[in-house]
Amino acid sequence: MKYDINWLTKQPKKQKYLYFWGHTPRKDGAMSAACFSQWWENSPFEADGIRYATAEHYMMAQKAKLFNDEDIFQQIVNSKSLHEPSHKNLLK
Repeated sequence: MKYDINWLTKQPKKQKYLYFWGHTPRKDGAMSAACFSQWWENSPFEADGIRYATAEHYMMAQKAKLFNDEDIFQQIVNSKSLHEPSHKNLLK
């Protein structure tokens, strides 16, 4: 099944949306909607044999690849957190 705007507009009842903001785990350890953020740092994954700390790392690395910037690509892939001082410069 393909989910797209055509599928959505043909649905008989109003759709519910899950709005979320932030990417910080709750202090009590319970799961929240923050886990859907691409900045969520608790679910690293691998794509094409490369480990990414977050979905944001993947997106930024792919941008670097698009612009043929291997140095920035490696910096992003090698960073463990979006909060590293060297990584913050890549967000500009």
